[in-house]
Amino acid sequence: MKLKIKILKYLELAVIIAVAMMIWYLADRIFGSADLNNWGWVTLAASIFFIVWSLGAIIIRDSKLFLATSFLALLTQLIFTRNVSSLVVIFISFLLLWAARKFTRREIKLRLKVDTWNYLRVSRRFLLLALALMLAGQYYFSKDVQIASENLPKLQFNNGQESLMTKIVYFVDPGLIKENNEAITVDEYIINKFNSDPLVPKRFGAEVDFGNINYYQQAVVLEGGREDISKMVERNVTGDEKMINIFLEVINNKIDDILNVSVGYVDKDMPVAHLIFTVAIFLAILGSGMLVSVFLIFGVAVVFRMLIFFDLLSIERKAVNMEIINIG
Repeated sequence: MKLKIKILKYLELAVIIAVAMMIWYLADRIFGSADLNNWGWVTLAASIFFIVWSLGAIIIRDSKLFLATSFLALLTQLIFTRNVSSLVVIFISFLLLWAARKFTRREIKLRLKVDTWNYLRVSRRFLLLALALMLAGQYYFSKDVQIASENLPKLQFNNGQESLMTKIVYFVDPGLIKENNEAITVDEYIINKFNSDPLVPKRFGAEVDFGNINYYQQAVVLEGGREDISKMVERNVTGDEKMINIFLEVINNKIDDILNVSVGYVDKDMPVAHLIFTVAIFLAILGSGMLVSVFLIFGVAVVFRMLIFFDLLSIERKAVNMEIINIG
Protein backbone atom coordinates (compact mmCIF):
# COMPACT_ATOMS: atom_id res chain seq x y z
CA MET A 1 0.00 0.00 0.00
CA LYS A 2 2.81 2.41 0.89
CA LEU A 3 4.50 1.68 -2.44
CA LYS A 4 1.24 2.45 -4.29
CA ILE A 5 0.87 5.75 -2.46
CA LYS A 6 4.47 6.69 -3.21
CA ILE A 7 4.04 5.88 -6.91
CA LEU A 8 0.78 7.86 -7.01
CA LYS A 9 2.41 10.89 -5.39
CA TYR A 10 5.34 11.10 -7.79
CA LEU A 11 3.16 10.27 -10.79
CA GLU A 12 0.85 13.11 -9.77
CA LEU A 13 3.78 15.53 -9.58
CA ALA A 14 5.14 14.38 -12.95
CA VAL A 15 1.74 14.85 -14.61
CA ILE A 16 1.49 18.41 -13.24
CA ILE A 17 4.77 19.32 -14.95
CA ALA A 18 3.93 17.47 -18.18
CA VAL A 19 0.47 19.03 -18.55
CA ALA A 20 1.82 22.51 -17.79
CA MET A 21 4.40 22.11 -20.56
CA MET A 22 1.62 20.96 -22.90
CA ILE A 23 -0.36 24.15 -22.15
CA TRP A 24 2.63 26.38 -22.93
CA TYR A 25 3.39 24.40 -26.11
CA LEU A 26 -0.16 24.60 -27.47
CA ALA A 27 -0.39 28.31 -26.62
CA ASP A 28 2.96 28.93 -28.31
CA ARG A 29 1.63 27.38 -31.52
CA ILE A 30 -1.47 29.60 -31.49
CA PHE A 31 0.48 32.76 -30.68
CA GLY A 32 2.95 32.05 -33.45
CA SER A 33 0.35 31.70 -36.20
CA ALA A 34 -2.08 34.20 -37.68
CA ASP A 35 -4.35 31.39 -38.90
CA LEU A 36 -4.73 29.14 -35.85
CA ASN A 37 -7.68 29.93 -33.59
CA ASN A 38 -8.41 26.51 -32.09
CA TRP A 39 -8.32 27.24 -28.37
CA GLY A 40 -10.04 23.93 -27.64
CA TRP A 41 -6.80 22.01 -27.06
CA VAL A 42 -5.45 24.75 -24.79
CA THR A 43 -8.72 24.70 -22.84
CA LEU A 44 -8.58 20.91 -22.52
CA ALA A 45 -4.97 20.98 -21.30
CA ALA A 46 -5.74 23.79 -18.84
CA SER A 47 -8.76 21.84 -17.55
CA ILE A 48 -6.60 18.75 -16.97
CA PHE A 49 -4.05 20.91 -15.15
CA PHE A 50 -6.84 22.34 -12.96
CA ILE A 51 -8.02 18.84 -12.02
CA VAL A 52 -4.56 17.32 -11.47
CA TRP A 53 -3.16 20.30 -9.55
CA SER A 54 -6.26 20.61 -7.36
CA LEU A 55 -6.15 16.89 -6.62
CA GLY A 56 -2.48 17.22 -5.66
CA ALA A 57 -3.26 20.13 -3.34
CA ILE A 58 -5.76 17.87 -1.55
CA ILE A 59 -3.86 14.58 -1.28
CA ILE A 60 -0.16 15.58 -1.16
CA ARG A 61 0.79 16.69 2.34
CA ASP A 62 4.43 17.50 1.60
CA SER A 63 4.03 21.22 0.96
CA LYS A 64 7.66 21.87 0.01
CA LEU A 65 7.72 19.11 -2.60
CA PHE A 66 4.33 20.05 -4.03
CA LEU A 67 5.07 23.78 -4.23
CA ALA A 68 8.52 23.13 -5.72
CA THR A 69 6.87 20.99 -8.41
CA SER A 70 4.30 23.73 -9.05
CA PHE A 71 7.04 26.32 -9.45
CA LEU A 72 8.96 24.05 -11.83
CA ALA A 73 5.78 23.52 -13.88
CA LEU A 74 5.40 27.29 -14.26
CA LEU A 75 9.10 27.73 -14.92
CA THR A 76 8.97 25.46 -17.98
CA GLN A 77 7.22 28.31 -19.79
CA LEU A 78 10.65 29.89 -20.24
CA ILE A 79 11.36 27.22 -22.86
CA PHE A 80 8.78 28.88 -25.09
CA THR A 81 9.04 32.58 -24.17
CA ARG A 82 12.86 32.56 -23.98
CA ASN A 83 12.54 35.82 -22.07
CA VAL A 84 13.90 36.27 -18.56
CA SER A 85 11.40 39.09 -17.95
CA SER A 86 8.59 36.52 -17.85
CA LEU A 87 10.01 35.39 -14.50
CA VAL A 88 8.04 38.25 -12.95
CA VAL A 89 4.75 36.74 -14.14
CA ILE A 90 5.89 33.24 -13.18
CA PHE A 91 6.71 34.38 -9.64
CA ILE A 92 3.36 36.17 -9.22
CA SER A 93 1.52 33.11 -10.57
CA PHE A 94 3.43 30.90 -8.14
CA LEU A 95 2.31 33.10 -5.24
CA LEU A 96 -1.27 32.63 -6.45
CA LEU A 97 -0.80 28.85 -6.50
CA TRP A 98 0.72 29.03 -3.02
CA ALA A 99 -2.38 30.91 -1.84
CA ALA A 100 -4.65 28.40 -3.59
CA ARG A 101 -3.01 25.48 -1.79
CA LYS A 102 -3.08 27.34 1.53
CA PHE A 103 -6.84 27.89 1.27
CA THR A 104 -7.36 24.27 0.21
CA ARG A 105 -5.43 22.88 3.18
CA ARG A 106 -7.22 25.25 5.55
CA GLU A 107 -10.61 24.04 4.33
CA ILE A 108 -9.51 20.41 4.74
CA LYS A 109 -8.70 21.09 8.41
CA LEU A 110 -12.03 22.85 8.98
CA ARG A 111 -14.26 20.14 7.46
CA LEU A 112 -15.37 17.09 9.43
CA LYS A 113 -16.20 15.21 6.22
CA VAL A 114 -14.54 15.00 2.82
CA ASP A 115 -16.07 17.81 0.76
CA THR A 116 -14.31 18.56 -2.53
CA TRP A 117 -16.44 21.57 -3.39
CA ASN A 118 -15.72 23.37 -0.14
CA TYR A 119 -12.04 22.44 -0.37
CA LEU A 120 -11.76 24.26 -3.72
CA ARG A 121 -14.52 26.88 -3.69
CA VAL A 122 -12.06 29.66 -2.76
CA SER A 123 -8.77 28.26 -4.05
CA ARG A 124 -10.15 27.73 -7.58
CA ARG A 125 -10.18 31.50 -8.07
CA PHE A 126 -6.46 31.77 -7.33
CA LEU A 127 -5.70 28.80 -9.59
CA LEU A 128 -7.70 30.23 -12.50
CA LEU A 129 -6.12 33.65 -11.99
CA ALA A 130 -2.66 32.05 -12.13
CA LEU A 131 -3.46 30.19 -15.38
CA ALA A 132 -4.94 33.30 -17.03
CA LEU A 133 -1.94 35.38 -15.95
CA MET A 134 0.53 32.77 -17.22
CA LEU A 135 -1.07 32.51 -20.67
CA ALA A 136 -1.42 36.28 -21.01
CA GLY A 137 2.19 36.67 -19.88
CA GLN A 138 3.35 34.04 -22.36
CA TYR A 139 1.80 36.03 -25.18
CA TYR A 140 3.22 39.33 -23.92
CA PHE A 141 6.79 38.07 -23.58
CA SER A 142 6.89 35.73 -26.58
CA LYS A 143 8.88 36.79 -29.61
CA ASP A 144 7.46 37.04 -33.14
CA VAL A 145 3.78 36.59 -32.18
CA GLN A 146 1.43 36.43 -35.17
CA ILE A 147 -2.07 35.90 -33.71
CA ALA A 148 -4.78 38.11 -35.25
CA SER A 149 -7.46 39.88 -33.22
CA GLU A 150 -10.25 37.79 -34.71
CA ASN A 151 -8.53 34.70 -33.30
CA LEU A 152 -8.50 35.92 -29.69
CA PRO A 153 -10.38 33.60 -27.29
CA LYS A 154 -14.05 34.42 -26.73
CA LEU A 155 -16.71 33.30 -24.29
CA GLN A 156 -19.13 31.38 -26.48
CA PHE A 157 -21.29 28.25 -26.44
CA ASN A 158 -22.75 26.50 -29.46
CA ASN A 159 -26.04 24.62 -29.46
CA GLY A 160 -24.39 21.40 -28.37
CA GLN A 161 -23.03 23.08 -25.24
CA GLU A 162 -26.25 24.77 -24.20
CA SER A 163 -27.11 22.09 -21.62
CA LEU A 164 -23.73 22.70 -19.94
CA MET A 165 -24.41 26.42 -19.77
CA THR A 166 -27.89 25.70 -18.38
CA LYS A 167 -26.39 23.74 -15.47
CA ILE A 168 -23.88 26.49 -14.75
CA VAL A 169 -26.57 29.18 -14.74
CA TYR A 170 -28.80 27.01 -12.53
CA PHE A 171 -25.97 26.69 -10.02
CA VAL A 172 -25.47 30.46 -9.96
CA ASP A 173 -29.16 31.46 -10.05
CA PRO A 174 -31.84 28.71 -10.06
CA GLY A 175 -34.44 31.35 -10.89
CA LEU A 176 -33.13 31.58 -14.46
CA ILE A 177 -33.95 27.94 -15.20
CA LYS A 178 -37.45 26.44 -15.46
CA GLU A 179 -38.49 23.17 -13.79
CA ASN A 180 -37.98 21.26 -17.05
CA ASN A 181 -34.31 22.42 -17.08
CA GLU A 182 -34.89 24.81 -19.98
CA ALA A 183 -33.57 28.35 -19.88
CA ILE A 184 -36.18 31.04 -19.37
CA THR A 185 -36.86 33.54 -22.12
CA VAL A 186 -36.55 37.30 -21.92
CA ASP A 187 -40.31 37.76 -21.36
CA GLU A 188 -40.39 35.05 -18.69
CA TYR A 189 -37.47 36.72 -16.92
CA ILE A 190 -39.30 40.08 -17.00
CA ILE A 191 -42.50 38.52 -15.65
CA ASN A 192 -40.65 36.75 -12.81
CA LYS A 193 -38.85 39.96 -11.92
CA PHE A 194 -42.17 41.86 -11.91
CA ASN A 195 -43.87 39.29 -9.66
CA SER A 196 -41.00 39.35 -7.15
CA ASP A 197 -40.63 43.14 -7.06
CA PRO A 198 -41.69 44.39 -3.57
CA LEU A 199 -42.50 47.82 -5.03
CA VAL A 200 -45.24 46.48 -7.33
CA PRO A 201 -48.01 46.65 -4.68
CA LYS A 202 -47.13 50.28 -3.99
CA ARG A 203 -47.25 51.18 -7.67
CA PHE A 204 -50.58 49.44 -8.32
CA GLY A 205 -52.15 49.93 -4.91
CA ALA A 206 -52.94 46.26 -4.35
CA GLU A 207 -51.47 42.77 -4.10
CA VAL A 208 -51.07 41.96 -7.77
CA ASP A 209 -48.99 39.82 -10.08
CA PHE A 210 -48.46 39.89 -13.83
CA GLY A 211 -51.42 37.60 -14.46
CA ASN A 212 -54.09 39.88 -12.99
CA ILE A 213 -53.13 43.26 -14.45
CA ASN A 214 -54.79 44.38 -17.66
CA TYR A 215 -53.42 43.79 -21.17
CA TYR A 216 -52.17 47.37 -21.59
CA GLN A 217 -50.22 47.23 -18.31
CA GLN A 218 -48.72 43.86 -19.28
CA ALA A 219 -47.53 45.31 -22.59
CA VAL A 220 -45.94 48.27 -20.79
CA VAL A 221 -44.13 46.00 -18.32
CA LEU A 222 -42.79 43.74 -21.07
CA GLU A 223 -41.76 46.63 -23.28
CA GLY A 224 -39.96 48.37 -20.43
CA GLY A 225 -38.16 45.16 -19.46
CA ARG A 226 -37.04 44.51 -23.04
CA GLU A 227 -35.71 48.06 -23.29
CA ASP A 228 -33.62 47.56 -20.12
CA ILE A 229 -32.17 44.29 -21.42
CA SER A 230 -31.59 45.84 -24.86
CA LYS A 231 -29.46 48.52 -23.22
CA MET A 232 -27.29 45.83 -21.63
CA VAL A 233 -26.61 44.03 -24.93
CA GLU A 234 -26.65 47.25 -26.99
CA ARG A 235 -29.23 45.93 -29.48
CA ASN A 236 -32.96 45.29 -29.63
CA VAL A 237 -33.99 41.99 -28.07
CA THR A 238 -37.14 39.94 -28.61
CA GLY A 239 -39.23 38.33 -25.93
CA ASP A 240 -38.49 34.74 -26.98
CA GLU A 241 -34.67 35.00 -26.76
CA LYS A 242 -33.07 32.91 -24.02
CA MET A 243 -31.49 34.69 -21.09
CA ILE A 244 -28.47 32.35 -21.26
CA ASN A 245 -27.57 33.78 -24.68
CA ILE A 246 -28.14 37.31 -23.39
CA PHE A 247 -25.87 36.55 -20.42
CA LEU A 248 -22.98 35.44 -22.63
CA GLU A 249 -23.49 38.29 -25.07
CA VAL A 250 -23.26 40.85 -22.28
CA ILE A 251 -19.98 39.33 -21.07
CA ASN A 252 -18.46 39.34 -24.55
CA ASN A 253 -19.67 42.90 -25.19
CA LYS A 254 -18.12 44.12 -21.96
CA ILE A 255 -14.82 42.47 -22.82
CA ASP A 256 -14.93 44.06 -26.27
CA ASP A 257 -15.81 47.46 -24.78
CA ILE A 258 -12.87 47.32 -22.40
CA LEU A 259 -10.44 46.24 -25.09
CA ASN A 260 -11.95 48.21 -27.97
CA VAL A 261 -11.71 45.20 -30.29
CA SER A 262 -15.41 44.95 -31.14
CA VAL A 263 -14.64 45.90 -34.75
CA GLY A 264 -13.17 42.39 -35.10
CA TYR A 265 -9.70 43.56 -36.13
CA VAL A 266 -6.83 45.44 -34.56
CA ASP A 267 -3.63 46.16 -36.45
CA LYS A 268 -1.05 44.15 -34.54
CA ASP A 269 1.66 46.51 -35.73
CA MET A 270 0.20 49.27 -33.56
CA PRO A 271 2.28 49.74 -30.37
CA VAL A 272 -0.78 49.44 -28.13
CA ALA A 273 -2.10 46.31 -29.88
CA HIS A 274 0.27 43.97 -28.05
CA LEU A 275 -1.03 45.17 -24.69
CA ILE A 276 -4.64 45.02 -25.91
CA PHE A 277 -4.22 41.40 -26.99
CA THR A 278 -2.56 40.51 -23.68
CA VAL A 279 -5.47 41.89 -21.66
CA ALA A 280 -7.98 40.23 -24.00
CA ILE A 281 -6.38 36.83 -23.51
CA PHE A 282 -6.28 37.30 -19.72
CA LEU A 283 -9.94 38.36 -19.41
CA ALA A 284 -11.30 35.73 -21.78
CA ILE A 285 -9.42 32.86 -20.12
CA LEU A 286 -10.34 34.03 -16.62
CA GLY A 287 -14.00 34.52 -17.58
CA SER A 288 -14.26 31.15 -19.30
CA GLY A 289 -12.52 29.44 -16.41
CA MET A 290 -14.92 30.85 -13.84
CA LEU A 291 -17.87 29.54 -15.87
CA VAL A 292 -16.62 25.96 -16.18
CA SER A 293 -14.74 25.63 -12.88
CA VAL A 294 -17.87 24.25 -11.21
CA PHE A 295 -17.64 21.19 -13.42
CA LEU A 296 -13.88 20.97 -13.13
CA ILE A 297 -14.32 20.64 -9.36
CA PHE A 298 -16.78 17.84 -10.07
CA GLY A 299 -14.03 16.24 -12.17
CA VAL A 300 -11.65 16.48 -9.21
CA ALA A 301 -14.25 14.73 -7.04
CA VAL A 302 -14.70 11.93 -9.60
CA VAL A 303 -10.94 11.27 -9.85
CA PHE A 304 -10.67 11.41 -6.05
CA ARG A 305 -13.38 8.76 -5.65
CA MET A 306 -11.76 6.59 -8.34
CA LEU A 307 -8.49 6.62 -6.41
CA ILE A 308 -10.38 5.46 -3.32
CA PHE A 309 -12.16 2.75 -5.34
CA PHE A 310 -8.82 1.37 -6.58
CA ASP A 311 -7.39 1.46 -3.01
CA LEU A 312 -4.83 4.13 -3.87
CA LEU A 313 -6.35 6.39 -1.22
CA SER A 314 -8.37 5.70 1.89
CA ILE A 315 -10.57 7.73 4.23
CA GLU A 316 -10.33 7.13 7.95
CA ARG A 317 -12.85 8.25 10.54
CA LYS A 318 -11.52 9.56 13.83
CA ALA A 319 -13.28 10.74 16.96
CA VAL A 320 -13.11 14.51 17.40
CA ASN A 321 -13.23 16.27 20.77
CA MET A 322 -15.64 19.18 20.54
CA GLU A 323 -16.74 21.76 23.11
CA ILE A 324 -20.51 21.82 23.50
CA ILE A 325 -22.49 24.50 25.35
CA ASN A 326 -25.17 23.05 27.63
CA ILE A 327 -27.92 25.48 28.62
CA GLY A 328 -28.82 25.38 32.30
